[in-house]
Amino acid sequence: MFFFPSRFAVQRFKLWETLPGNLNSPEQRAFFDRKVEQMYLGFKYFRCQGEANPDVFPDDQLRSLQAPALLLIGKQEVIYDPVASLERACRLIPHLEADLIPDASHDMTYFQASRVNQRILAFLKKYKEHDYVKDIQ
Repeated sequence: MFFFPSRFAVQRFKLWETLPGNLNSPEQRAFFDRKVEQMYLGFKYFRCQGEANPDVFPDDQLRSLQAPALLLIGKQEVIYDPVASLERACRLIPHLEADLIPDASHDMTYFQASRVNQRILAFLKKYKEHDYVKDIQ
């Protein structure tokens, strides 16, 4: 996909990382198809500089986080083990709130947007009066 971008390669990748049940309605499928096209065009016309893979943060770096943090992971994530990742984060990050989002894989921000948005807003409202977060409506 990175070296020879094609719609087919991008679609196969997106199908792999998307929970199949999240493509049941025509609206969801249309959204998925637009995401495939957007990603395809990005790979076709934009070249990444450096490595595209995210880093795994070392334990000591995670332990040093002092600000409150929210971690949301799709319960059916396919790129990494969601339970092991959540357990590691909870063990290492001091002020962490973490949840597995049901019926979601790497697609949680768009196919479970309501759940994700509610969880983010609840987290931010909790810290509204702190220096970390200002002007939350």
